[in-house]
Amino acid sequence: MTIQLIRSTRNRTWFPFPSRARDERARLICLPFAGGGASRFLPLSRLLEPDLGVHPVQFPGREGRFDDPAHSDAGALVTELAGAVAELADRPYAVLGYSLGASYAYELVRALEKAGAPAPRALFAVASPAPHTRSALRLSDATDTELLERVKSWQAVPDEVLGDAELLGMALNTLRIDLGTWERHRHDISTRLSIPIHVYTGDTDPTVTRPQLAGWRTRTTGTARFRTFTGGHFFGFDQGEVLAAAVRADLALYT
Repeated sequence: MTIQLIRSTRNRTWFPFPSRARDERARLICLPFAGGGASRFLPLSRLLEPDLGVHPVQFPGREGRFDDPAHSDAGALVTELAGAVAELADRPYAVLGYSLGASYAYELVRALEKAGAPAPRALFAVASPAPHTRSALRLSDATDTELLERVKSWQAVPDEVLGDAELLGMALNTLRIDLGTWERHRHDISTRLSIPIHVYTGDTDPTVTRPQLAGWRTRTTGTARFRTFTGGHFFGFDQGEVLAAAVRADLALYT
């Protein structure tokens, strides 16, 4: 069965930071972690220039889209995003998702494949359990104190946000909405992707277990390759050069 993509008339809204690569031999579509914004991928973009173009996704309800209502339906969000991504599929590309963004990246590729759109060459799942193994922690129902303690353990909140009550409140609200949207989503395990999946994880990441990582093997009929790096949940941002080198090497297998 095929689905019809919703062609986006606001591609600049979904992708607010145009690639500065001089020669985009390939593109990398990047989906952020829960509560995160597209700007977090700008350092990675600079590291992958000049031949790889990085296109970070900006979900509504944050950064330059703060006035847009945050998404409440994961399926509708992915379908609209797939229409925008299809417009960038005129050359080889891959999709990278960080933490919860990897689950959305998986659903995005499924939507593209179902629609018969040009599929990405690979999916990069960073710091994330396989979509069907995500535990039902119901963090969206946690109190602000409980949620804050959890994200502190992930080292997910910059010091400048922790020190500003207004910024912290907005960050927690966006995070809660993102978590709740995914918690309500019903993941279909009856189909699998047909592209390779590269799974990256930090060796001290407290949010992902080995069985959850291994679950990515069942999400594709293609190959699943695994790399473990030194660091915690946000190793990819703490060690941007390491992440960039791994992505460049692995993407070179297909472009």
